[in-house]
This record gives sequence, structure tokens and C-alpha cells, in this order.
Amino acid sequence: SEKLSQLDTKNTFFEAGKVDISLSDPVPFVPMSVLKKMKRDALIMLGDAFSRKRDNAVFPSSMDQKRSEAQNEEETFVSISGLSQLSFLSSLKDDFSLIIPSDLFLRNEGALKEKVLEIISSLKEDKKKIYILFPRIFRKRVFEGAKTLLSIFERYALDGIFVTGYDALSFLLENGVDRKRIFLSSDIYVMNDRAKEFFNSLSLFNSSVSVELNEGEITHMNNSNFLINVYGREILMQSACCLYRNNFGCEEKKEKDHDIFLTDRKNMVFPVIKECSSCVNLILNSRALNLFSDMNSLKEHGLSRHLISFTVENEDEMEKIMKDYFFALKEAPKRPQGAYTRGHFGRGVE
Repeated sequence: SEKLSQLDTKNTFFEAGKVDISLSDPVPFVPMSVLKKMKRDALIMLGDAFSRKRDNAVFPSSMDQKRSEAQNEEETFVSISGLSQLSFLSSLKDDFSLIIPSDLFLRNEGALKEKVLEIISSLKEDKKKIYILFPRIFRKRVFEGAKTLLSIFERYALDGIFVTGYDALSFLLENGVDRKRIFLSSDIYVMNDRAKEFFNSLSLFNSSVSVELNEGEITHMNNSNFLINVYGREILMQSACCLYRNNFGCEEKKEKDHDIFLTDRKNMVFPVIKECSSCVNLILNSRALNLFSDMNSLKEHGLSRHLISFTVENEDEMEKIMKDYFFALKEAPKRPQGAYTRGHFGRGVE
């Protein structure tokens, strides 16, 4: 009874209450592995029954209608962090859409800003879709910059805006931005169909798979119009304490930038990048996520919108990643060579 009552609380919402055991005579010996398997199977069956009951109780017709009406748009999104990455990607002829961070518009002045806008104009002529990644943290200094971003968005007829927080989302809604052109990044958690239905009720139909969901959890969701990150270093922390300013002085107006890395007790190296326009540091994972070997599974789950996120990669690394991605997408997925992680996709929340 004691062993059967012990449930793994990390992986289940259920708790053992009363446990009744009926034993034959003589009492048989039951290996612990059999007891554990029996508990796992029972919890899976209970969870499935609970999910079916909940699905029947909550929005029984609206989600079914969304599932049947929604059409997955095949699209590859590529986000960048710097001007050199933008310049490199502008030379590629592959079919992808670009996500440009607000820092590239707001931090750069004069010739650098004109270079960014010149590249955007050229890409638009080539029928490339361009999106803006809005500031992550809306401080007072960011508010005026956000207005500048909206003017650029309208002037250059850009295709959409990605938001990572509710401050930015509220700003866009208050300023009347077309909701079909607003994209919710994975920072705005959509963990289940009920959450997705809520955003759909606000006419926000473009959302992202939470990085904390595993493959099994994703298979039970309505994945229409979902965007999933298939490559990139996940952001582990956003910090208002600027390591660059503390070590080298403020670099917002400097031409030469330093590189900062944090090293943990296991000698794992975590890059730190800065977004000077909002004075925020982003601490990145030591290993990049790579789901290229899971492309067939993603397709089966209805996930046809993919995000490749470049942060600290140089041109050679970017070229290799883009080649590997399109090979996995069009030819055959294969296990990536290198020190990568599959993130929570293979294990879920721990």
C-alpha cells in the first residue's frame, strides 16, 4: 500500500488517496518494476479519461470548428540579433521570412540605420516577408521607441510584429494594429487548447509552441497556425542589470562591442547579449536547441511554421544551419552533428 501510494508528483497532477489491496492466498511476490509499470499505466489511463471529460465540458464546438477550418501555412521564420547577420541572410535565395529585432532600428543611427532600412527595402522588392520583434521590456524609455517602430512598420509595409510580453501586446492593441499581423512568441505561454482558444477569442490567431511542452503534450493540442522553434539558443534570463556597463561602461553609442560569457561550475559557457535600446541583457543557453531530426514528427503533428533563431552565430555557422535545415525539411531528417539539445521537446517540464 505504501509503495502504491508513492506517485511522481513532477509528472502527474494526481495524488493517491485510499489504496485497497486484495491478495490471494498464498500471497504472491510482485517485483517492484511491475508495481511501477502498473502505476504508470493507470495514471496514463486516468489522465486520458480526464482529458476526454474536460474536452467535452469546455468549448465543445468552438475548438472543433477551429480544428476543421484552420489551415496551416507553411513558413520558415529566421530571427537575427545583429546587422552582419541581416546582411548575410539578405544574400541568400532560400524561401524564408525575416524577424528583425527592435534594437536594430532603435540603437542604430545615421548610416547604420539607413543600411538596415536599405536592406529591408531590397528584401521587400524580392517579395521577402519582414517582421519586427518588439522590445521585450516596456520601460519608459522604450515607449517613444515603440512609436518609431510603428511608423517604420507602416511606412515600409512590413508583414507583422512579434511580441514577447503583455506590455508590448497591450501597446499594439491600443494603437489599432491589425491583430492578424500580431504574432505571439513562445515567451507568451500557450500551454493548451484552452489558452489558445482564449487568444483566438481576441482575434489573435498566431501563437507559438511553449518551449516547456514535450512532444507527447504537443500531440494533444490543436497546432494550427502554431510556430515552433526548431533551432536557436533559448533565453534563460532577461536582466535589467547590464554586465557590459558594469565591466566596460555603457556601449550603446560605441562602435566596438565586447563579448561576455558566463561560466558555471560545470564549465558550461552561457553567452550574454545586450539590447541597448531597452537596456536589457539576455543570458542564453550554453547549447542551441536543434529539432532538425524531428522534422517528420513535427509535420505529423501539424507544425509547419518553423523558427530559426540566430543570436551569436557567425556567417559560417549560419550558412551550415540554413543548409542543414532545408535539407531536413525537403530531403530527409538526420541527427545533427555537434553539441545541441532537444530542450523540453523530449522530456517536458521537470
